[in-house]
This record gives sequence, C-alpha cells and structure tokens, in this order.
Amino acid sequence: MRTVLPLMTLTDHVIDRIRDQRYKAKMRNALRPHKLQVGDSVIVKQTKVSKLTPTFNPTPLRITEVQDSRITAWEINGTWTITRDASYFRKIGSDTCADNEDDQDASDESDGEMENEDRGNHWRRRVKSLRKCRDHDGQH
Repeated sequence: MRTVLPLMTLTDHVIDRIRDQRYKAKMRNALRPHKLQVGDSVIVKQTKVSKLTPTFNPTPLRITEVQDSRITAWEINGTWTITRDASYFRKIGSDTCADNEDDQDASDESDGEMENEDRGNHWRRRVKSLRKCRDHDGQH
C-alpha cells in the first residue's frame, strides 16, 4: 500500500507555534486567584503514606500571612507553623458557623421529639443554616 506522507513546511511550524501561544495565553487567563485571607481556618494537604491516609491533615490551621500564592498558617494550639502554596490549603467553616450549627442543633433538640414526618424538615433546616453560614462567610 502506497501512501504519501504529508510534509511539514515552515509555515506549519509557525502556525503550530502561534496556536500553542494562543492556547497557553487562554490557559493563563483562565486561572483564578485564591480566596484565602489572613484569619481563615484551613486544613493542609499531606503526603499519602497508605491508601487509608486522608488527603488533608484534619488538624485545623489559621492563616497568618499571605504573599501572592504563598501562605503561612499556624496550628490553632500554636505548636507548629507551615508555609505552602495556596493549592495545598482548603478553607473550612469558620468558628462562627460552627457555633451557629451547635446553636441550631441545641434548639432542634429542645423543641421536643421529632416525629417521622418531621425528619425531612430537619435536614432542610440544616441545609438552610449551612447556606446562611456560607452567605455569612462571603460578606467578610
């Protein structure tokens, strides 16, 4: 079987380079800055020792310094600090949201026994309170 192989000319190389530059520029423009700020509660990514090791270290940290994408955080108890790129951190709910959830749970328990038909409403109230926390975090 005889086939003719396509020959690449100089213009093909130039077109490929221009196409590659446009693609890279589009990728750079698609990057979005991180939304982590000083005082946020975060967890940090850790190395996987085994498949049972969680991706993120469950110890909460508080951000103390932000320089572009370099973030420094310290443990809430103050025993150690860590400096990593912003991609290694994940923001967790703030303390005020945790307090609101505890208050919501306490008020649900004090309202009396929940009947079977009210169980669905309990989850709706829970989702609503979580949305309030998320909206509250967005205002800061």
